Amino acid sequence: MAHCRMKFRLARARFVEPAPRTLDSGCGSGSPALAKRCFPSCHYARAGIHRYRLSDADMAAMEAYFPPGADGVGYDAIFNSS
Repeated sequence: MAHCRMKFRLARARFVEPAPRTLDSGCGSGSPALAKRCFPSCHYARAGIHRYRLSDADMAAMEAYFPPGADGVGYDAIFNSS
């Protein structure tokens, strides 16, 4: 089993099948790549204004990225993709 943070271990115990669909708002610090290691078949999407502490591996791990503006423009794309 891949090294997973406690929050992912708790989720892993509950979400076995189907793979979870995750929308992470303001993710950073390696969360996308770590989530994909813990849940390889999950759908991982991110919504965030800034690319804070996200590596190229994190960006590649995401199926969707929604960059809303600081003024709130762009959030409708999240709901249209659900």
